[in-house]
Amino acid sequence: MAYGTETEIKGIKKAIDLLLEKQEFLSEELGIASGNQKFSLKKQLQQLETELETYRQKIQKLKEENSSTSDLKGLDNKTQKAHEEMKENLKEEEIAPKEKKKINIFVSYSSKDRDLREILQSHLIHRKDFEYLQWTDTQIDLGADWKSTIEKALKGSNIAILLVSSNFASSSFINQNELTEFFERQQKLFNSSCFG
Repeated sequence: MAYGTETEIKGIKKAIDLLLEKQEFLSEELGIASGNQKFSLKKQLQQLETELETYRQKIQKLKEENSSTSDLKGLDNKTQKAHEEMKENLKEEEIAPKEKKKINIFVSYSSKDRDLREILQSHLIHRKDFEYLQWTDTQIDLGADWKSTIEKALKGSNIAILLVSSNFASSSFINQNELTEFFERQQKLFNSSCFG
């Protein structure tokens, strides 16, 4: 395969990876959006899907053009073998995103600091190797038992992030429920790791 074609395909694959990350971010945002924002996000997701398909077709076209126009007659055996190996590698490579390690995060914050939670969320979304699944109180269904839902989410998390502020520190609900559960869990982990 010509160096330029191989480089172009690699560039397109990088663009696809970025678009897939953006698609993942928009999908998560869609889950917490409402009204006009949901409509806008759905439209952006449709546009992304179209763009992804265009890139996939472009890669396929480049591969087909290269295999049909490639003339190996004048090349020595070593070059022919390298060319064939490169073609095989490109056939085997997939455009699908790599499997990311999932990390469940319990985010504790005061409802008055929702903007801090949104900033945190935007920073955690754009990671290549990890998929951060954030749990916040916005996922509690209407009429559900808040305390047991929060305890279950905290127990199911890998880590907890506390967005500490004066609002957080003055919240009686956080102090009496979330922090109590969090510190009890930490104590159990500490005791089991230190005392076996």
